[in-house]
Amino acid sequence: MSIKKINFSNIFLWIVLSIMGYFTVVHRIGSLPLQPWDESLFALRALFISDTGEYMSDFSQILIEQNHRNTKLPFTTLLQVLTFKLLGTSILSLRLPNILIFIVSCYYVSKVFKKHLQEKWIGVLYTLILISSSVWIRPHIMRTGDQDAAFSIYLTVGIIAFYIYDQEYKSKWALPLFSIMIIFGALTKNLLAFIPGTAIFIYLIYRKTLFTRLKSTNIWLAILAIFGSYIGVILYLNQRYAGFIDRMWNYELGGRFTKEIENTGPWWKYIDQLTTLGNMPFILFAGYILVLAFTSKIEQKLKDLVVLLSLYIASYLTVISISKTKCDWYDAPLIPAIALMAAIGIIEIYKRYINTQKGVTKSILTIILSLTILIPYMFLAIDISNSKSTSIDARHGPFMERVVEKNQLINTFTVAVDKWAFTQMWYIKKLNKLGYHITYSEDNSYSINEYVVLCSNKAMENIDKKYTSDIIYHEKGKCKLLKIVGSKR
Repeated sequence: MSIKKINFSNIFLWIVLSIMGYFTVVHRIGSLPLQPWDESLFALRALFISDTGEYMSDFSQILIEQNHRNTKLPFTTLLQVLTFKLLGTSILSLRLPNILIFIVSCYYVSKVFKKHLQEKWIGVLYTLILISSSVWIRPHIMRTGDQDAAFSIYLTVGIIAFYIYDQEYKSKWALPLFSIMIIFGALTKNLLAFIPGTAIFIYLIYRKTLFTRLKSTNIWLAILAIFGSYIGVILYLNQRYAGFIDRMWNYELGGRFTKEIENTGPWWKYIDQLTTLGNMPFILFAGYILVLAFTSKIEQKLKDLVVLLSLYIASYLTVISISKTKCDWYDAPLIPAIALMAAIGIIEIYKRYINTQKGVTKSILTIILSLTILIPYMFLAIDISNSKSTSIDARHGPFMERVVEKNQLINTFTVAVDKWAFTQMWYIKKLNKLGYHITYSEDNSYSINEYVVLCSNKAMENIDKKYTSDIIYHEKGKCKLLKIVGSKR
């Protein structure tokens, strides 16, 4: 490649975006402790597959006392297994697939819209909005090993690929990519991956291409590939692990839709979440382009994209809003689509109201528009830099790691835990792979001269009732390493 063909300004721009993304997406993700419940459950699933090569059907295979069926489909977990194998078992390895998927998606969006809409700034602004969005960079989505971020990106990339397929019917890669992304989504978050089908159906009616597309053999091959892959996997798992489909439907899918299994809230819960102060500028930009698409003359290709994204957002938002179970992170798949619409909105605002100005006025308006993104980014970066985990369960793991690091003669100890000790168990498994001999206890029964790690006042009170102990090691906070020296009975 000739050096004259290298776009150094573009390279510089993406270097700046990468640095900015580091401080909100990557900074400290390898040192922040494993989060209780969902992230620790995903971590244990991946660790079990990595160690045994088998799908974990029940968490009693790791925690004997816990009869908790596993019916999560394993695709994204297998990516976490891959990073465990390549980089070793660590918090960073668990969370890295989300980051890599996000990076690839930003590159994809940038290349697609530069090529098909001649808009190089859509990808840049899409990336900038997401790394500045407090509803995207939050627990359970982008900065943890949960799989909502990956799932959201699968659906977003799939929607974009279908848009390209419909606009450019002869595209060889768009429909296969759409199929692959929906398969990845279905094998990660189950039937939720099929919600965009409603949006696509209505979009094709709007475009007056529904019957044309349904006559295509390739469409039916795509549908066959998607449903064949999904049905094949769940039938295999049901045959291998009796009752899999029944548990999956009654707990993961239909059960959560019709019953309050975990969290709940009013129907407007997700609208309220998405319109927080830090995310409001992006909502307004997305709303602007939606209004513009139906009230003003904009390029037809751009209007079609806005319509498809809007239908996708509306269909997904409707399903999660009427669901009885409303976990805080169910709105994750909406966020990249909103970011993409916001990016288009910003570009149209610039073209219509700023680029038409001259001199100082143009500069001032450009700065103001830029600040609507940079100010939320700044506050988010500061918040992430200062964030700390306050969960008692999350304290155990880092403390165990420091115990074995600073007390090298002690390689055998017991961790005092309550019920559902999934977070602690991941660290126990991880450290035992390195040659330590760590167990756990729920009933607070110990032997004389046994070493015990604990991080709660309740565990300390239970030990004080039955034993005398010496503190061997402790840090600020509630975590201690004790040695049981006598019994009070």
